[in-house]
Amino acid sequence: MTIIQYLRTVFIALGIAVALIGAYLFSEISSVKTQFNDVVERNVRLLSTVSDLRYYTVTYRRFALDYGLTDDKQEHRDILVKIKRNNESVRGALTDMKALTVRDSNSAEVAQIETRLDGYREMQNDYIRLIDNGRLADARRKMLGPMLAPFDQIVDNLAALQADLESQANTIKVQQSEKIEQLIFVGAAVIVALIILMVVVALLLQNRIRGPLSMLVTQMQRVESGDLTQRLDLSYFNRDELGQAANTFDQMQNSITTLIGSLVKGTQRLQTVSDELSTK
Repeated sequence: MTIIQYLRTVFIALGIAVALIGAYLFSEISSVKTQFNDVVERNVRLLSTVSDLRYYTVTYRRFALDYGLTDDKQEHRDILVKIKRNNESVRGALTDMKALTVRDSNSAEVAQIETRLDGYREMQNDYIRLIDNGRLADARRKMLGPMLAPFDQIVDNLAALQADLESQANTIKVQQSEKIEQLIFVGAAVIVALIILMVVVALLLQNRIRGPLSMLVTQMQRVESGDLTQRLDLSYFNRDELGQAANTFDQMQNSITTLIGSLVKGTQRLQTVSDELSTK
């Protein structure tokens, strides 16, 4: 392998390694970012929905109390309209919660909240019927007794769901932070490994070039000083650019030696002829 091929191969390999590691880190970081954004958006929407649902649940009891505190039929009709709107708001909040917790660990809690809200609305409707039928004492007993425990349970369920969401958010934050730290560690390790690899490649290339080049320079200096007796040992050279240069220089030295030998022989023949002519 020539030096150019060697360098090209090394840098292509390094480029491929950097590209693969970069693609891996980019993919993982993008995945963490997407997951983190999705979880944050989901939890924010869920917490907002839970907060709304807690308000609507408290509003149920307030409307029921208002209904029992008046005998005015028009006010009763106005309160029933408000209860109807509140029912629609609760259904909308529950729909959002179920959509956000589908195939999720919180789906069972949402289903339980929905069941208890349905049961509480039935008790509230029965409470309103008692008042409409003039059974105010029975209605008050229902409000202060049987209707109180389910209401507290719904509020407790919503508070527990809210606490679970906060705990899940903290857990996800810790997990994603650990993953980001792991990616940073991997990136740093890869950078260090690439630096070490580049240093090793540079040292190998230096050793491959320095020794043969030093021998070639030394031989050139000998030839320059007129010493043609010592030949270059080509076994120390690789089959690369330096090897080709050494082989060419050795051929040149051989040609010079042959030329000088021919010149010496020609000079000797001329001297011999000159001597013969002088004798004659």
